[in-house]
Amino acid sequence: MNSLQIPWGYVVLLCLLLCGCSSAPQKRYEVQTYKRIGHLFMTQADRKRQLGEFDQALRLYQKAIDYSQKRNDINQVGLARLKSAAIYIETGQTAKAQGQIEQVAAIVAFEQSSDLAQPLTFIQAKLAYHLGDVTRAVDKLNTLERHYQSQPAKAIYYKWLGWQYQHILPVKAQLNADMQLLESLKAQRALDNIEIYSYAVLQYARWLNQDDDLQTPVAIERALGHFSSLELSGKIAECYRLLAAFYAKQGQVDRSQYYKQKAERLKRPVKG
Repeated sequence: MNSLQIPWGYVVLLCLLLCGCSSAPQKRYEVQTYKRIGHLFMTQADRKRQLGEFDQALRLYQKAIDYSQKRNDINQVGLARLKSAAIYIETGQTAKAQGQIEQVAAIVAFEQSSDLAQPLTFIQAKLAYHLGDVTRAVDKLNTLERHYQSQPAKAIYYKWLGWQYQHILPVKAQLNADMQLLESLKAQRALDNIEIYSYAVLQYARWLNQDDDLQTPVAIERALGHFSSLELSGKIAECYRLLAAFYAKQGQVDRSQYYKQKAERLKRPVKG
């Protein structure tokens, strides 16, 4: 009797099918609808805040809070409240800022949310500075700088902000070294928070301008390139005003006026 000959290719295919059917696909039980919606509102709110459109940002942060609460995402609730507090501080609404801060402080105390402890300390520092308590603000920033020694970008940010709060004009060599490090991290795409670089690149230009440094235009052009890539018109206008101030001090009146006009044009609404 002739034995049945099965082609080898069919044997391989059969084995693959059996292996594929040997175990059920892994089930996913997590539902992320509220999480995705909350993150979407946070992203939109952050953008509006960066553009200086504060009323819209506050409404979007509240929506992020609403959806995050439905999922018991306490970290996102806390961050949205702290970012709202930052806007209230910026706009002089200190009572509302304090209310948001107190709610996050309760989360940290009762939920043991260590992820919110440092952001809370930072916003407390901003409020203290706004209320005129520079010593308390700087003490909190120093605490944050020490905490983030293993994260150079954050350590630089809190150090620089402390200098700014104290109206200190830093040593140029230290400034240049810090800025070079931030530039390197940005080039490597190793910055976790691009807003740190946004702060630093503009503050660096301000300090050079304050010192009448002839490299000020170079620093401002670098800031301009950065803010242009992010389409942050308010920051672009601030760069123009810095250039106008620098050239005015240099006696270049026409060039100063040119940049003043560029800054003014950015205030005009886009005609649809």
